[in-house]
Amino acid sequence: MLNVLILEDDAQQRNDYRKVIQTRIDYNASTHAYDMAIAVCTDDPAEISAYLKAHPDDLVFALLDIEIAGTTVSGIDVADEIRQSQPFASIVFITTHDELMPLTLQRRVEPLDFIYKESGATQRDAAIKKDVDLAYQRYQRNIIAVEPRFSYQVMGSIIREINFSDLYYLESNKSHPHWLTLVGKNIRTEFKGELKKITEEQPNMIRCDKSYLVNPQNIVSFDIKNRTIYFDEAGKNSCIVSSRKVPVIRDFLKKAGRPQKIN
Repeated sequence: MLNVLILEDDAQQRNDYRKVIQTRIDYNASTHAYDMAIAVCTDDPAEISAYLKAHPDDLVFALLDIEIAGTTVSGIDVADEIRQSQPFASIVFITTHDELMPLTLQRRVEPLDFIYKESGATQRDAAIKKDVDLAYQRYQRNIIAVEPRFSYQVMGSIIREINFSDLYYLESNKSHPHWLTLVGKNIRTEFKGELKKITEEQPNMIRCDKSYLVNPQNIVSFDIKNRTIYFDEAGKNSCIVSSRKVPVIRDFLKKAGRPQKIN
């Protein structure tokens, strides 16, 4: 998800920006709403700093006023903090002080846009909508370019990786304690590890049984009667679901809204 940060000391303008951005998130040129959410909308730079510290891995789109009443911290200072922790962030300045544009370049915060408030509400709102579109396009390119990977240690210090999207599940090896079997697209291998530890490290995976940890994104179908998950149409890759985990799998498939067949 792309998270939106808004910094503006004028309450009316701040509310206007929120409405314009939220409307663009919900209604745009695509066939569905953008995967975006307004995380912070404030007149206090400290709130954005706190958010960045609490969510260091989030990708953000920031709309920042440059001069903020009641504080010595400027929007440029906030942009600098964002850029240091979020190299792929999209930053837009909105201000009445167009003479400050050179300063944003000197600070090397690489803004996506610089909106002049005095241009009028119509032109201002059109610019914000365009910037939301551009920021979301950047976001989509970034998440494709930095696809998550699953790492595992095979021998000594040798580390292997697999695209997370290619991983089906991990299974405890009953013949060899403390060893796991990794099953994925065109791969089946073993490595030393513990399901409990990996479950804690991989919040996007589901422990569907004491012996299985699955990547729910790759579930093709779920046979509820036989409590079996399938990861391919041919049924060659499957695993068992414990009775108490059946609702978890069903809820995930329902919320995902994907065309999964639930028998």
